[in-house]
Amino acid sequence: MSDASDAQTDSKVIPMVSRAGRLSDALKRARAREQTRQRDQLAVREGRLAALADELRAMADELPAGEAERFALLRADGQERLIVDALTSIDLHPETLDYRLVRQRRDGPDVLAEMSDRDAMADRVADYVADRIVEHEGLAPAGIAVSAERDETGPDRSETETPDPDRIDPAPRSGMGFWPGFWLFVLGGVCAATALFTYAWLAAGPG
Repeated sequence: MSDASDAQTDSKVIPMVSRAGRLSDALKRARAREQTRQRDQLAVREGRLAALADELRAMADELPAGEAERFALLRADGQERLIVDALTSIDLHPETLDYRLVRQRRDGPDVLAEMSDRDAMADRVADYVADRIVEHEGLAPAGIAVSAERDETGPDRSETETPDPDRIDPAPRSGMGFWPGFWLFVLGGVCAATALFTYAWLAAGPG
């Protein structure tokens, strides 16, 4: 009777199964998911940059003669950015993947524009390039934003200032006008005459 009872009790015991590799398996799955996410994000980044690069390539064909050396409008070798000119480029926001038009200044990079739409960014780049071309041609009036931008970033070595043939520089001014100099001359003469008179009187002695 006792043997039957013991056998029935043993049949209800749940065997312990060792899962020492549970965490290792979870890590493998997590790493696989992260690798997939990174590959997908890289594909999206590559696609967005490639699409905008096609827009800039078409824009480069419209550059006026002599401007092709100043504007690259192409993909940087081995980098996730597009080169506009020597100081300006386009990259992607690391989180939102928005296009960013960035200009290098003395105190660091300055984001001139940030937007998600490709066509809108292409239009913004076209406006930037057009402003720079007009500035280089000497047609931009003094004091506008483009000129102020050049002052902050320093002179561009690829650009030269166009002289204005109608500009007449004022003649240099002397440090003193005519009348102040004349009265100083008169005062000096009076002082000299007074000194000579005093010396002659002292030399003659009391009468």
